Amino acid sequence: MKIVVNKREYEVIEEPEKHILVSTKKEIHGWWPGKRECTSERMLINPYNGCGIGCFFCYALAFPGHFQTFCQKGIITVAKDFDRVVAKQLDSIDIASCGYLSPVTDPFQPLNEKYHLSEKIIRVFIERNIPIEFITKAFIPQEVIELIKLQTHSFGQVSILSVDDKMRKFLVPGGSSTSILFNNLERLANEGIFAVCRIDPIFPYLTDKPEDLTELIERATGIGAKHIIASVLDIPL
Repeated sequence: MKIVVNKREYEVIEEPEKHILVSTKKEIHGWWPGKRECTSERMLINPYNGCGIGCFFCYALAFPGHFQTFCQKGIITVAKDFDRVVAKQLDSIDIASCGYLSPVTDPFQPLNEKYHLSEKIIRVFIERNIPIEFITKAFIPQEVIELIKLQTHSFGQVSILSVDDKMRKFLVPGGSSTSILFNNLERLANEGIFAVCRIDPIFPYLTDKPEDLTELIERATGIGAKHIIASVLDIPL
C-alpha cells in the first residue's frame, strides 16, 4: 500500500501499526514564538507525528502537516533518523534550553519499540549534558531511566488520569495500566530522578471526584512523586 503526502509517495509499513518513514530537516532549537508558557522555553521534539496510545481527546488530531495523515488515515509519520538531525542541530548552537519529549504525542508509544527514536534522542541530549524531560502514559524503558539519571536537571513526567484502571482503559486504551504508571513514578524516584505526576486532564463528571483525586495524589507522593500537575479538559463551546 502506498499513499501520497505533500505530492510525495510513501510506502505504508503495516507492522506493528500503520506508519510511513519520512526524511526530515525540521528545526527543534530556538524558542516557540507563541505565548503559551508551557512550551515557550523548551525545545519541542516530536519524533512521531501521530500516536498509537489512542486517547480520544488527543489534540494532535487537529494539527496540520503530517498530523493530518494520522487524523484522516490513521497512519503515523516517523521522522527517519531524527536523532541524527537533533544531534546536528544541538552541535550548531551555543545555548540550549531543556528538551521536551514530546509536546504532542507519546514518546514511548508502541511504535517506539520498533524505532527507539525517543531513547536515541534522549541519549543525544545526555551526551551533551543538556537536560531533557519527557511525558508519557506508557511504560518507561529501563534504558531511559539509566540515561536520564546521568543528567541532574533532567526529569520524567507520568500522566495518570484515574486510579480506576477500567476508567483509564476507556480514556487511554493504548496506554499502560494504572499499576504500571505508578510503578513508573516509583522507578524514577528510586533512581533519584525528579518524578512528576500529571493528572492531565481531569474530566468533569468522570474523574473529578475529590476523594479519587486525593487518593491519586496520596498514592503518587507516597511512592516518590515530588510534583503534581493538573489540568481540566478543554471543551470548545
